[in-house]
Amino acid sequence: MDAAELVRIMDGFAANFEDHFHSEIKTIANLAEHPNAPAPDTERAANASNTFKVWGKNTVTKAGTTDVVPFFLLNLDRSTQFEEGQWANWPPIPAPIKWGLINIGGWFNGNYWKFSSCDASGARRELYALQGDKAKA
Repeated sequence: MDAAELVRIMDGFAANFEDHFHSEIKTIANLAEHPNAPAPDTERAANASNTFKVWGKNTVTKAGTTDVVPFFLLNLDRSTQFEEGQWANWPPIPAPIKWGLINIGGWFNGNYWKFSSCDASGARRELYALQGDKAKA
């Protein structure tokens, strides 16, 4: 299968996927209105926020440093053009450690990362499946 065929297949379900994805976002956003959701700026909200922060940190800490972490970091758009740059310095880990996780940890499965949506600096790049189309044109 070539890139054009893959794009044709993906175009076949793009509208349905987009509808589903937007529906999921609305569902999650509406959870803020749930009767059991903690009110903003309350002790319950602070406790919930802390619980999610600890859970997130534990989850990432247990993730594989040669597969899961590079996948995560190489698909995270850290440019300042996206959502007003709010993800530019996220996750909040020291730059040398982030570099090591991407470049050293990612080296072990280096062939996987040709499919990633961002480069090592977090800038968006052309998807691998679409790169062949320009060569053919």
